[in-house]
Amino acid sequence: MPKVVLFVTDVSGSGGAETVFVNLIKNIDRRTFTPVVMLPDEGWLSKQLNKIGIDPIIVPMGGSFNLSLVKRIVSVIKQYNVTVINAHLFGSSIYCAIAAAITKTPLVSTFHGIIDVASDERLLKVKSFLIRKFASKVIFVSQYLKQRLNQRLHIPEDKCAIIYNGLNLSEFEPCQSTDFLKEYDIDSSKKIIAMVGNANHSKGYDIVMKVAEILGSDYQFLIAGEHDSQQLKDYQSMSSSVRIGDQVKFIGFVNNVTQFLSSADIYLLSSRDEGFSLSTIEAMACKVPVVSTKCGGPEEIIVQGENGILVENENPSAIAEAIQAITKSNNDAMIDNAWHCVNEQFSIKKSASEYYSLFNQLSASS
Repeated sequence: MPKVVLFVTDVSGSGGAETVFVNLIKNIDRRTFTPVVMLPDEGWLSKQLNKIGIDPIIVPMGGSFNLSLVKRIVSVIKQYNVTVINAHLFGSSIYCAIAAAITKTPLVSTFHGIIDVASDERLLKVKSFLIRKFASKVIFVSQYLKQRLNQRLHIPEDKCAIIYNGLNLSEFEPCQSTDFLKEYDIDSSKKIIAMVGNANHSKGYDIVMKVAEILGSDYQFLIAGEHDSQQLKDYQSMSSSVRIGDQVKFIGFVNNVTQFLSSADIYLLSSRDEGFSLSTIEAMACKVPVVSTKCGGPEEIIVQGENGILVENENPSAIAEAIQAITKSNNDAMIDNAWHCVNEQFSIKKSASEYYSLFNQLSASS
């Protein structure tokens, strides 16, 4: 009889961590495991789960200390005879740690980025204690993230594990993309620089404005991801101040990220900090050359000059020089190396098997 795994996250929108969450569940071996999923509300994430035949349990997760949430998690564990819990992000990990302690159920907590745990987090000592005490294993998506977050969490070494995020390469076959550029009224004669990520300070889009100014009007920067009206207004103001017009376009959320990436000549990751960077391996899978800042996780993906280019963080001139170098070079070998890197090191098959091996181990010993 399949073992039941309860997957919990306290976010419901689109993003890298959310995509990883869906991919992990999508690739579960249903002969061995039955997934039960708990989300805070309806949204992008619930729709993706519906597409693979999963109807998530919706439970509000707001509030400073949500006792009813703990009770609901405990109830679900008992109702479905859950054998392992996998909580993603800090908030859900805290509540699941309490539920795990009450029900004596093994808990695996997964952290995706440094912003998972704020440096000024209220009651951080208490919250981190709960995870240290009651999580059977804490997964970080890179060595870098483990090093950074463990300065705040202090998880014992024997409870830590690194599992890199993975992709299904068959979903990222390069495709014809001229229709995509037409849809957004983009001049295809320009060099297209693609970026993926919701608009926030850590993504470094303010730096991209300066890069655009250096490179000039022959380059078009396209940023796919969610943003609110105030963020867009702020970036438009920056565009005006450096006089780059519409060289940098925020095109919002895109449904077909493969088509978007395939439209690009170069993929740029301009981030100040990244726990991993799913979009980087997505671009590599689409055979688009990558330029990335040295912002943590990507340094465990990219080998300088072999499968991508790494540049100094928050350095517009260095980013511009790397982009120019790629546009003037034959990048076939680098692109091929990047694809093989994803296939061998960052496949969803590899990532999921590491998770499910851990779930099997924990359920057998509980």
